Amino acid sequence: MRQIALAIVITIGLSGCSDDDGTTKDSSVTTKDSAVTTKDGAVAVDSKGSVDSKASKPDTKAASNVFSIPLADVSTTAKFYSHKTSTNVEVKFFAVKGGDGSPHVAFDACDVCYKAKKGYKQQGTLMVCRNCGRKFPIDSIGTKNKGGGCWPGYLPMTVTKTKIQIQHKDIATGAKYF
Repeated sequence: MRQIALAIVITIGLSGCSDDDGTTKDSSVTTKDSAVTTKDGAVAVDSKGSVDSKASKPDTKAASNVFSIPLADVSTTAKFYSHKTSTNVEVKFFAVKGGDGSPHVAFDACDVCYKAKKGYKQQGTLMVCRNCGRKFPIDSIGTKNKGGGCWPGYLPMTVTKTKIQIQHKDIATGAKYF
């Protein structure tokens, strides 16, 4: 029953972020359930829109200006996260493991289509823009847009042996998309 209530809250709390089959992948919902919202204000949601109650908490010993994702939580299924900036903007991004075994992160918005506020969905080894339909191999995500046009927004990261680290200031640069 609790899972149904969370799904209803997530569905009601989002606008324009549903997939063709009615599922949502957006993670802008906050909740009092500590299994859902991490200590730094992030919410982990899987690619089908389900709240990831197994997502690890961020490293509380790390500097408060770093968002950490345990590598153990990164798989070939994209997980979507959100982080509220100091200016109160909910910035969304995703992490996914590529076929090369490397983690890839990007803003859940593209350099051109962000005004539509639709983000990306995963189709196998591709991330697909929900606005224009352009497809991007996961292994190519995580670079700056060099050719113009639709491209998953670049989000710098550092990878350690156990986690992905993203500076809050880098997340804040994505506020323009949201």
